[in-house]
Amino acid sequence: MNRFLKRLLKFFAYVAGGIVILLAIAVGLFRLFLPRLPEYQEDIKSWTSAAIGLSVEFSGMDARWGLSGPELEFYDAELVSPDTNSRIVAAEQVSVGVGLMRLLVDRKAIVDRVVVRDTSIEVRQLDNGEWWVQGSPFDKLMPARSGETTGTGLGRIEIIGEDVEIQFLQPGDERPRTFLISEITVDRDDVRMAIDADVDLPEDLGRNLRVAATQMLAGPAEERSWDVSVQINDVSLAGVAAMQPSEAVRFEAGGGDLDLSLAYANKRVQSATVDLDIEDIAIAGLADLALSGRLEFLNDADGWLVAANDFRATTPTGEWPLSSLRLETSTDAAGKVVMLNARASYLNFAHIAVAEPWLTAEQRSLLAEYDPS
Repeated sequence: MNRFLKRLLKFFAYVAGGIVILLAIAVGLFRLFLPRLPEYQEDIKSWTSAAIGLSVEFSGMDARWGLSGPELEFYDAELVSPDTNSRIVAAEQVSVGVGLMRLLVDRKAIVDRVVVRDTSIEVRQLDNGEWWVQGSPFDKLMPARSGETTGTGLGRIEIIGEDVEIQFLQPGDERPRTFLISEITVDRDDVRMAIDADVDLPEDLGRNLRVAATQMLAGPAEERSWDVSVQINDVSLAGVAAMQPSEAVRFEAGGGDLDLSLAYANKRVQSATVDLDIEDIAIAGLADLALSGRLEFLNDADGWLVAANDFRATTPTGEWPLSSLRLETSTDAAGKVVMLNARASYLNFAHIAVAEPWLTAEQRSLLAEYDPS
């Protein structure tokens, strides 16, 4: 047994020594290459553009050996879409990292990390509801990387944005709202794409939010789903309502914290869960409302479900104590409701009046006529 362990340790020692030698050679060659960078600037532009799928322009460059391997630093850099010829990013600094193991083992320079620092991006919503980023339709912003449409492996790539300013414009806006992203990470491989972002909100919307989204890349693009979670601190209902010009009912005050998780597929929300704690709500003449608890929604081919757990409310008609509610339906192939199941640990019909701002004129007439209690 001891003899076997000695052989095993000796084997690992040789492997470790070989790796150290390879790294030393790689670092040495890299240092020898540094003084000649200016001679290969145009070649590096072409190689980098082909590697990330965007045309790269810059005023100066440098190279260094980072923690994960060799990196190229581009200053006053621009990333331009070759499809639309529009500028996607103009940043003070863009770093491109080369995969160390692919470089040593396969002898290929494969970009596996891109870092963009200090940039501003315009996001605009058009009158027809379309979204444009940097003056181009969102779905045409990024070109397909080699192998994306053929299904061959792309390898892993990580895109990081630091100190990114989002200028957000909606129809009718004279000035944009500014969202400051301290850091956003897009991590993609052959299996999934994951996005994480920390965002400082404009003062009229709240304090900050954190977004995490994951999409599995199996199957056609139109059939893929997103799992999204959003945490918002000190959200302002009045500010959010102002961003929904088509809504007839607007919140005049109110704020608190929201934790939202949802699954989105086939251009609709299939399920959602929100934990909320909102106070000092004012809307359409009603004031001093408060809501807390967990709300759940599920919608599939067999029906839909709306539920509330640990729900508590303060209304002009009194307190709604801690309770649970559930409304579930089954539908047929045509979408018609064939079964309805409703359950509640507490129910007070007098509180229906709180929903009056969202009711139609006919529904309000019925509410006044029946005056439920």
